[in-house]
Amino acid sequence: MSETLREIIPGLWVSDAESAAIVGDDFSLVIDCTGYGPTVGNGRTLSVVANGHKWDAASLTQIANLASMRLDNGGNVLIHCNRGISRSVCAAAAVLIRMGTASTVTEAIGMARWSERSPASVTVGSLNRWADALRQQNLF
Repeated sequence: MSETLREIIPGLWVSDAESAAIVGDDFSLVIDCTGYGPTVGNGRTLSVVANGHKWDAASLTQIANLASMRLDNGGNVLIHCNRGISRSVCAAAAVLIRMGTASTVTEAIGMARWSERSPASVTVGSLNRWADALRQQNLF
């Protein structure tokens, strides 16, 4: 199993697709950021796909809200993309922001990433725009 499988906060995990295929059934919600992941169709998987590596605000809101609700109700959530470096990290960062666990995008990404490898700049840009929109609405 890949070293990308990691727990960010209690109950919130991030991984690559390979690890998700192995452990996905152990989670009450799996968010597949690839659209073709091995966990699709297990009844607990939500497939939310970024356009390339660029997230739209509706997708990040959907991920953040669903994952936060599941975690608040004692469930566990796995968010995965192909390599566990970019889309899944930014999706997990959105959850951290939504839950109030992180106060900035930089802090949230720092909590979610697993190495010195940073998420793609277009992915981070999407997350920043989403967080800015929440700030303007006094939701963050």
